[in-house]
Amino acid sequence: METLREAVREVAGGGSATVVVHGRPGTGRSAVLAEASALARRAGLHVVAPQWPADPHRRRGIASHAIADAARDMPGAPLAVVVDDAQWVDPPSLEGEWVLARHSDDRPLLWVVAGCDPAVLAAGDTPRYELALRPLSTDAVRALLTEAYGEDAGGALVPAAVAATGGNPAVLCAALRRWPAPAPGTDDLVALAEQVGRHHMRVVLTHVPEHVVALVRASTVAYGGFSFDQVCELAGILPPYRERARAELARTGLLDSVVRPRPFHSLVADRVLGLMDEGPRGELYEHAVRLGRRDGVPEQVLGRLVAHTRLTDPWVPAALYTVGALARRSGDNADAVAFLERAVDRGASGALRAKVLLELAVAQLSVAPEAADRGFRRVLAEVTAPDRSTDRLPAADLLTLRGGDHTAAALASAAGRETTAPAERRTLLALRELALETGPVASMPGGAVEAGAPVTAGGTSAGGAEETDTPQTGTPRTADPGSPARACRGESGPAVPELDPAEAAAVAWRHCVAGHGIREARRLAAVALGRSGTGLFAPGLAATRVLAVTEDVDLARGGLERIEAEARRHGVRPAVGQALLNRAELALRTGDLGEARDRLAEAMTEVPRRHWHPRTLPRLTALEALLALESGRPDHAESTLARFVPDRHEYGLGRTQLLFARGVLGLCTGRMADARAHLRECGRILLAVGCTNPGVVPWRSHLAMAQASVDPDAAARLLADDLAAARAWSAPSTVGSVHLWTGLTLTGPRSLRHLRTAVRVLAPSAARARYVQAVAELAAALLDGGRSADGRRLLDDALAASRADGRPVPRAEEVAAHFAALPRTSRARLSAAQLRVALLAAEGRSNKAISEALSVSLRMVELHLTNSYRALGISGRTDLAAILGHAGPGDP
Repeated sequence: METLREAVREVAGGGSATVVVHGRPGTGRSAVLAEASALARRAGLHVVAPQWPADPHRRRGIASHAIADAARDMPGAPLAVVVDDAQWVDPPSLEGEWVLARHSDDRPLLWVVAGCDPAVLAAGDTPRYELALRPLSTDAVRALLTEAYGEDAGGALVPAAVAATGGNPAVLCAALRRWPAPAPGTDDLVALAEQVGRHHMRVVLTHVPEHVVALVRASTVAYGGFSFDQVCELAGILPPYRERARAELARTGLLDSVVRPRPFHSLVADRVLGLMDEGPRGELYEHAVRLGRRDGVPEQVLGRLVAHTRLTDPWVPAALYTVGALARRSGDNADAVAFLERAVDRGASGALRAKVLLELAVAQLSVAPEAADRGFRRVLAEVTAPDRSTDRLPAADLLTLRGGDHTAAALASAAGRETTAPAERRTLLALRELALETGPVASMPGGAVEAGAPVTAGGTSAGGAEETDTPQTGTPRTADPGSPARACRGESGPAVPELDPAEAAAVAWRHCVAGHGIREARRLAAVALGRSGTGLFAPGLAATRVLAVTEDVDLARGGLERIEAEARRHGVRPAVGQALLNRAELALRTGDLGEARDRLAEAMTEVPRRHWHPRTLPRLTALEALLALESGRPDHAESTLARFVPDRHEYGLGRTQLLFARGVLGLCTGRMADARAHLRECGRILLAVGCTNPGVVPWRSHLAMAQASVDPDAAARLLADDLAAARAWSAPSTVGSVHLWTGLTLTGPRSLRHLRTAVRVLAPSAARARYVQAVAELAAALLDGGRSADGRRLLDDALAASRADGRPVPRAEEVAAHFAALPRTSRARLSAAQLRVALLAAEGRSNKAISEALSVSLRMVELHLTNSYRALGISGRTDLAAILGHAGPGDP
């Protein structure tokens, strides 16, 4: 209000000033005028507030007469003229009023006007001030709610109040006055705001001439789709009166433009039309449709208009489809669903019906996923014309992203139709395999997995001779008869060049889960990813998962970024969510926990948790839990897994990942019985569907860790099988990780051999965090074995690698803390005499030098050192510096 105070001071000091208050109805113009009147009175100004008659012919001279009356009653006193609802004053008349009032009586004059163009008040060099009133911000709404109902109202009520009032202070304040404390519920507040908002709009329109009300209604119906002249014709304004009508329409404050008129806020449109009876409103829309058809307005404008009518002309479904498709691409899926459903109801047929059904299902993905599933299946079932594969295949692709047995059945049915072309049939069958993830689940045998169950690749003992694990490429597995592989592979030759992306992805995925043919899996995944720019998302997403397991990290990451960008461009949010989920999994594999957290959070923002399919949601939950465990937060993993209730009808890879995460949580928290139960069930399902690759789910190694204390022989068989399967797949991080887990399960020299092999194999791999962990575990094992100096050197290397990547590994930090505490605990194990001798030896002094420094015999020095080695569990003086710290001879 400082602007008002300055203007009042100007006039109180003998000058004159003008204050123009801008703002839409309800933003507080009347409150500002009231404040101006109060400030003027306190400053000794005489306030004049003329009332403008409804008849425009009687407005001229009103201000001048009021000022003249005040001048007669208050000779020589400074005046403040406060004009409310000035938008209904003819601007030339108002300018004349100002000039007449200013020069008829040479006295200080303050003119405060709300809702008028400031140009009409630009008279001479009189200082002019402008106040622009805006809707309430979110913080301002929160402050008003808190003032009315207390601190608790500043939460859930705020977004509801902002949405229901549009930040209009008049509506919000009136609603708060009508509902005293305690605070209303969200629904009650929304209903009250709607009631108050309509009343406020009714009051605003009551003060507006009838022809302007007609213009406001016509502008609301046109909603920016018509020119001003077309809106005038719709409102019945004749050409000679249109320019005057343009100024009057602008001064209502209800529109954001008068070039192509439309309300400034959707709430204004809802309330203006809500005050009309249904009959006149429908007639106005039909009139707009006829006018638009006559003038050739764009089809999307016609579609929006005709949606509010009951017209069923042949052109209507196409117009509704156009506006629905545009709404979906702009992200307004709720409106898109409404328009597209009307297109179906108004008789869309043939090729248009296929396009409408597909677009409708895509729009429903973000608002009603189950309805979208039904819609995609409807496209596959109803769209049978041979030339409509451009509609069927995208439907099949997006249905595949959802996954599940119902999807597989729908895809198989569409592939088996006689009218389906051979090329399309191959794609549909390949998508079916991708939907099932791990192949058909015809039977799920009961019973727990026996420890050491045989795998496809034979194995050697986990505790055998020194391993020679240089990763090798496997031999491609021959595809099963009847699978898409038979369509894209010869009996013994490589894949043909014309490989379909879906087929390539399906065969690559089968190689991946079976753990054989890493070269072929890599090649086919690259083919699928390279040819995935055909409008299908599922093949490329599956290919990137394969490339993550083959450790082609850069190729997978680049492919996922392209898929995400393409999915965003087409407005397919589930594909965006899947791409982000894959990126999070890839980041976790490489140890980039920060990137994994960010991408996972982005995926759950893009697709709310309730919209993920029961086949995919366990995978997302498992990833969140494993990420928490890798970050050293078992409490968060516990709460994540506790709030998830799996769908008992879904048997996907995601369920096994969820079981695996629960098993790992049991290992981390010492609940070994729980770990064994979850990991056995995980393995049972995976073996039933032919998934043996530890690069996909390493359940055997973790089950062995849980089994080691109760059945060491069974644990050894599990480790041997997992190591054999890892070697068959031959990806370095998979092989190295199995060696790491084997080293953690076994003890003694066998453990050290596996840990050393893990460090060697993981060193060049993409799994940098796993490599750092392996080094840290080897350092800890060397420390436990009395070789603390070797352990310290390894740990320093691990910490340097971890910090160079900017990705701290909790286990490395834990081992480092143990080494840091080592000197203190080690010194406590020695007597004072032993410690004096050991510290000098740690400095590198010879026995003779120590003998001379301490004035003891050489035999006594040798005896103290021998007893110190035994007490510290080390083999010789080379470990003293590491285990005692680099201490000087003066230390106690």
